[in-house]
Amino acid sequence: MSEIKILSQNLINQIAAGEVIERPASVIKELMENSIDAGSTCIDVKIQDAGKSLISVSDNGCGMDKESLQKCILSHATSKLSDENLFDIHTFGFRGEALPSIVSIARVSITSSTDNSGEAYVLSAENGGVQEITIAMREKGTSIEIRDLFFATPARLKFLKSDESESSSCLAVFNRIALACPHIQVSFSDGNKKKAEYKLTDQLQTRVRDIFGKDFIENVFEIDIKKDNFRLRGFLGVPTFNKATSNYQYFFINNRFVKDKIFAAALKVAYLGLIPQGRFAVAVLFLDLPFNEVDVNAQPQKTEVRFKDS
Repeated sequence: MSEIKILSQNLINQIAAGEVIERPASVIKELMENSIDAGSTCIDVKIQDAGKSLISVSDNGCGMDKESLQKCILSHATSKLSDENLFDIHTFGFRGEALPSIVSIARVSITSSTDNSGEAYVLSAENGGVQEITIAMREKGTSIEIRDLFFATPARLKFLKSDESESSSCLAVFNRIALACPHIQVSFSDGNKKKAEYKLTDQLQTRVRDIFGKDFIENVFEIDIKKDNFRLRGFLGVPTFNKATSNYQYFFINNRFVKDKIFAAALKVAYLGLIPQGRFAVAVLFLDLPFNEVDVNAQPQKTEVRFKDS
C-alpha cells in the first residue's frame, strides 16, 4: 500500500473545481452571484469561443481593497458568512471555493476599486497563486477576466460539448440570474455580438417579458400567495400554452434558481388532466421563506436544496 500523503493546495483546488466548475456556464454563475452579493446594480458579461478563451464579468459593486483582493483567491476565504452559521444563508456565494477553483484551472485577472477615485488594483493569478498585483484605473466595482479555461486540466476540455451548446448554456445561466434580479441591469455578449441586454426594473413582469417575449407574457397569469412565513409568487401558463420539454419551468428559492423534484411533481399534479400527456406546463415560480427553513449548502453548485420540512 502506498504511503498516505497530504495533497497540495493547488491539487485540492483542482479537485474542487471538478465539483464547482463543470463548464464555462458554471464560471458565469459563480461570478455573477459574487457581483450580486457585492451590491451591484449593473453587470456586464462577455464570452469568447464559448467561454473557453475568455469569460469577462464586470460590475459596479462595492469592490475590494488590495488586502481583500489578495485574500479572495485563497481557499475558503469569504466575506459572506458570519458567526459560523451555515443555516441562515442570505447570500448567493459563501463556500469560498469558486475563485480558488477557477484560479487553479485558468488564467485570472481581477481589477477592483472600492471608491470612485479612479485608482484600482489588478491581481493576476494562475496555477493556484498570485502572480502579481499592480495599479490600474477603474471606477468603483470589480472586473474579472478568465482566460484559457481548463488550460491546467486539459482533459476536462474533452468533456465540453460543441461551442454552440456551451454558448447556449452560458446564456441560459445568464437569463436565469437576470430573471431573479430584475433590479439589476445586465448584458451578455458572445464574441462581438450582444445577445441580451435587460434594463433594471422594479417589475418582475417586465423582466419576464424582456427575456421570454410578448407571446409568453400574454399566455401566463400572475400569482402571489402568502401563508404564514411563506410566499409563492410568479407566473403560470394557461393550459393551452404548454411545451414539449420542461425547459420553460423555472423554480427559485429565495431568488436562488434550483432544480427541485418537489416543485416539478407539484406542478405536474396541478396540471393533470388540463394539458396533454407528455407535455409540460410553463412556470416561473419564486418561493420566499425564512432562510433557516432551507439548507442551500446541500450540493457544491447549490442548485439543489434541502427543506427543513419538505
